Amino acid sequence: MEIGIRFSHEKTLTNNELLRERIEHGYARYKASIVQLDNKAIFEQASQIACVTEVHTILTHHPNLLDEENAAYLLRFENPLLLLANEWRNYSVVYGADFEGFIAELVDEPETEKDVKVTIINELVEKYGVDMPIFESALLEIVELGQILFPSEETGSCIKGVGFWFKD
Repeated sequence: MEIGIRFSHEKTLTNNELLRERIEHGYARYKASIVQLDNKAIFEQASQIACVTEVHTILTHHPNLLDEENAAYLLRFENPLLLLANEWRNYSVVYGADFEGFIAELVDEPETEKDVKVTIINELVEKYGVDMPIFESALLEIVELGQILFPSEETGSCIKGVGFWFKD
């Protein structure tokens, strides 16, 4: 619980302003984590680095791109920058570079799907950290579930990294 004093002359931040602060904080943490990687790891994450940087740049240069309702939705995530970057990477490959259409589609999910998505993504971020892409975290969860459901040497040997297997 946070305890603080708010003076009457202080301005209450809008959802957009709070989101921009969270995005900036997330970007600073992300850059700090990337700087610590070796060259090979940076090369392997080049696509994600590009997406995170692109989303950060779009949101920085177009601060009014999101309305208050969309910003409120994104504030439900612990790291909205990484969420947007991961989703944007998938969306832009299929639909092209229409960021406004991407945001509209992302926030137009039914509320129950939004709640499930928020819960799952926040749990993945808590378990695997903010530096691991959501897609990779989800794959690891699938692999772990596969190990539980199909325990054998056959599946255990192929799961040194992220792997897929088929069981007859």
